[in-house]
Amino acid sequence: MQIVFLVLFVWNGAAQAWVGMSLIVGSMCVGLVGGTLYIQIALLIDSEVEPSMRELALSTASVGEPLGIILSDVAGIFIQACLYQKLGIPGATATCPFS
Repeated sequence: MQIVFLVLFVWNGAAQAWVGMSLIVGSMCVGLVGGTLYIQIALLIDSEVEPSMRELALSTASVGEPLGIILSDVAGIFIQACLYQKLGIPGATATCPFS
């Protein structure tokens, strides 16, 4: 679901087809999907992993979340640079790797 939202938002950023405050609805859906996934993983670990390994599994999952956020932030910088280039907006903080 989050990949679909990513593609939708990148396409919309390039095409400017959907504008306005109604974009907040899509953003909230992305947040709800991510939060639900995080909680469901923690509950799955709690119910499926044996007690002696549960703390290690929860710690590993807790480290994976901020690493995913960091990777998505770095990818976002390059996606933003590509959108700036496509739309002719000066001042991008990076260069688009696809140009």
